Amino acid sequence: MRILLLVLFFYATAGCSRARPVTNLTLTWRGESLPHPNAEVSRALNAAPVALFVRDARSAPTEVGFDERNARPIYASGDVATWCADVARSVFEGGGARIDPSAATQITLQFEALRVVEGGMFNGEALVRVSVTRGGVTTLNDVYSGKSKRWGRTHNPDNMNEAITSALSVALKRLLTDRQFAVALGGDAPANVPPPLPTRGL
Repeated sequence: MRILLLVLFFYATAGCSRARPVTNLTLTWRGESLPHPNAEVSRALNAAPVALFVRDARSAPTEVGFDERNARPIYASGDVATWCADVARSVFEGGGARIDPSAATQITLQFEALRVVEGGMFNGEALVRVSVTRGGVTTLNDVYSGKSKRWGRTHNPDNMNEAITSALSVALKRLLTDRQFAVALGGDAPANVPPPLPTRGL
């Protein structure tokens, strides 16, 4: 009888301690430091003030993930566009950019994907379209993507945020190390130098 009671107690407590599915996620940057530009992009960002604009172009602005096991979406508890704008501003100011909304050089980050899918793992995805205009002329229009995979405890908000953070960090690192981004900001264009002529022995 005592053994039966212990078994029943074990299953009861296990059921109570099981993590519940996450339906509302508070987005936080977690598990990684903010990405930094390489030397070339840093020089271009420091050369002149830039205006920074962030848009959320995702089809479902309140969703940030999907729980495959329970077949239900995961929603953000706050405004995703505001979170993305705060992250972007921190990244660019950390790289030396002087943010000025009236600057002639404008950088626009349009978020087309930002999510985590929880199945056997936590799979993060970020897709950001970046455009740069200088004096009204578009000098860059490209897409930067990032993906991540994380193991961890089921229905854990920290694991979800780490997956989203890692995917977005990859996308932003690709932007901040892209020479074409530096050129679009006004940096030196890649040199097109012809190969040297062969020399003749005397």
